Amino acid sequence: MDTSYADEKPQTGDSANEAQARSNFSVEEVRERLDEINERIKGFIRQRPAACLFGALALGYVVARVARRGR
Repeated sequence: MDTSYADEKPQTGDSANEAQARSNFSVEEVRERLDEINERIKGFIRQRPAACLFGALALGYVVARVARRGR
């Protein structure tokens, strides 16, 4: 069964507004969750700065080794 875009009904103003409202809600919800995650990460770094520093150094070393092998 072949359907084309010409067969679809165009969105009415109401359904377009509803879709936009849902997408705006989703964007706001994602933004709030990212803010929460950011605060948790900041708290972890403040509590364990040495562990985070060594973890970042280790990750950098591993990435450099992998990149060097790719040549």
